[in-house]
Amino acid sequence: MTGEAAVLTTVSADGFPHHAFLSRDEWAVREDGRYALSLPAASRSAANLRERPRAAFCVRRRAALLVASLEHRERPRESSADGSRAAFLFEVVAERVAAGAPGERARVLNGISFSRLETLQESRRRRAVAKELLA
Repeated sequence: MTGEAAVLTTVSADGFPHHAFLSRDEWAVREDGRYALSLPAASRSAANLRERPRAAFCVRRRAALLVASLEHRERPRESSADGSRAAFLFEVVAERVAAGAPGERARVLNGISFSRLETLQESRRRRAVAKELLA
C-alpha cells in the first residue's frame, strides 16, 4: 500500500513532543466534525494522550497544510476490529491553514508519503479499523 501520511503530535507529561505518522486508514473526520484516530494502544502517542488529552494533527488538503488542534474528553476505547489498537475521539479546538512568515510565499507541494508491504489479512484488518472509526 502506498499513500500520504498525516502527522499527529502529542506531548508527554514532562513536555517532550512526540510525532507519529498516520495512514489514511488510521484517522477519519466524522459527520459531526470530530476527528477519530486509531492508535496502537501501547504506543508513545497513546500514552501521551492518556496523560494530556490534547494533540495537533497536520494533514494536506489540496495544496494547503491543515493544522487542527484537538482535545479528547472521553476515554479511548479498545478497537473491536483490532484489540491492539485504541480509538480516540477528538473535539476540534481550532483549525487553521498553515502559513509561512509574513511576506513569504510558500505552499506545500508534496506531502509525507509512505509505502507499506502488507498481507491480505492485514489489509482487511486495516479496512475494518477505518470503517470502525466512522461508526
